[in-house]
Amino acid sequence: MKYIIKLYLLSLILIATPMIAMDGVAVIDMRTAVLSTQAAADAFKALEEDPDYSSNLEEAKSIQADRQAMAEKLQKDFETLSPEQVCWMQRDIQEKGQDLEF
Repeated sequence: MKYIIKLYLLSLILIATPMIAMDGVAVIDMRTAVLSTQAAADAFKALEEDPDYSSNLEEAKSIQADRQAMAEKLQKDFETLSPEQVCWMQRDIQEKGQDLEF
């Protein structure tokens, strides 16, 4: 009985000690801290106004929409397509994904 009580007290101390140590600890998200600065906001605004960035963003959105449409068509018509057609469509979807990475 004494052994069980000692074991219980020891486990309570081991569990409670880290919880006491957690009091007053702060976690800083550096990404959020940096991106919420005025300099970052100015940089993002300048980037959005850049015509090259805007055209690249529109192109990426178009490629993503095409890729999504192809994936939906493949999923919808999968059972009626031949294996070669499925292979070609999967390859085209994969190529669109690679285009998005660049």
